[in-house]
Amino acid sequence: MLYRLAEELPQRCSVDHPELFAAAATVIMGRRDSARTMAHLEEPIRQWLDHWATWAHGAAAADPTALGAQPEDLGKLLRFTAFWVDKMVQRQGWQQQPEPTADNTAQTLKAGG
Repeated sequence: MLYRLAEELPQRCSVDHPELFAAAATVIMGRRDSARTMAHLEEPIRQWLDHWATWAHGAAAADPTALGAQPEDLGKLLRFTAFWVDKMVQRQGWQQQPEPTADNTAQTLKAGG
């Protein structure tokens, strides 16, 4: 979901209209096949986008070259966050795997894995 937001939000929204980020994110998240399973994440993501858009609007008004205040910067933040979340989920999967023992190694070999 974060990768999709990283791709689409910078193309569809402008810092001049900060209210559009959360609205566009709602539509983008709703179009996903996994929308129901990810529904609990919609509100926190929309709130974060509202805060970012409000900050970016003020920062861009003060300095048009402000770092992190452009939609492209938001895309980079979301892309990095998606990458980080993927790596943390992968790491948790490694930590949750059972320690190899003679019993489960033999079962794995019998099962063909």
